[in-house]
Amino acid sequence: MKDLNGSTGFLQEEMMKHLNKVVYRDIAVTAINKKYQSLVNRAVKHHIKYDYFNDSRDWCDAYDNSKMYDRYDYKCEIAYNKYLELLDELPSREVKNIETIVNKY
Repeated sequence: MKDLNGSTGFLQEEMMKHLNKVVYRDIAVTAINKKYQSLVNRAVKHHIKYDYFNDSRDWCDAYDNSKMYDRYDYKCEIAYNKYLELLDELPSREVKNIETIVNKY
């Protein structure tokens, strides 16, 4: 999509202003068993990254910017796969604890 002058610079600038306002949320999740705290922190971090990249991807889709959409789609895939890998390493009660707290936000 092009602006009135025929360039895509304006749209990218507006999109970047919006994306810069979207800040990584700080979600503190305390592990039930302290030995899993590191894995819980990493899983939450990758979930937050996934949410950020997903919001960015949605914005790119709204502005019909396919190049940036593909880039954020790829980053979403990587972040979500890493999140799932970390959840596989955790016991089910820790996974349930993470999902309960993260889905509140």
